[in-house]
Amino acid sequence: MSEAIIQAVKEAVDSPLLAVFILSALPLIELRGAIPAALLLGVEPWQAMLVAWAGSGLAVPLIIAVLRPALDAMKHSKLFGKISRYVESNFSERADKTCGGSMSEGKKLLAVYCFVALPLPMTGVWSGSAIAAFSGVNFYKSVIAVLLGNLTAASLLSLICTFCASYVDVILNIFVIVTFALLIAYVVKFTVKTMLKKRKSDN
Repeated sequence: MSEAIIQAVKEAVDSPLLAVFILSALPLIELRGAIPAALLLGVEPWQAMLVAWAGSGLAVPLIIAVLRPALDAMKHSKLFGKISRYVESNFSERADKTCGGSMSEGKKLLAVYCFVALPLPMTGVWSGSAIAAFSGVNFYKSVIAVLLGNLTAASLLSLICTFCASYVDVILNIFVIVTFALLIAYVVKFTVKTMLKKRKSDN
């Protein structure tokens, strides 16, 4: 699987560094998928870390600033209303679990930092920024917390891939499989909830 991904990247983009930057900026992939891919493309670990961190960090201020207003606007749409309410509910719950309402601002920022710092699927800047947006923490402090957490994740993942260089393809394969499994689980959960609500309303 990793060989097919790398081949597709090579065919799409000539520059390995540019490919890493673009991959890291994409949701779901982010630097967690981009750094192992970068090493398979022959990029030096320190370059992979910095380029992936920069690429994945582009979306942070935009998500924190725009996510909640965008979801509020989408609620009035028949096409996106249900999806926006589900997304809002999901991230509100995750924000409550990660940054409990009784926490001080400093503890909330630390919780956001720790969430993003773990180099695991679905704990990247997109999810972390969404949680920060619903945590009620200051915008600029939230951006810094997410970016620092992302830098920590990039450093840890680069070290892991460097010391486990022979297994980078395995790491990338595991990341892809787990990410898509979680994505499917979210879609199934949304579908089931929607169907149950519809049944209740019909009854």
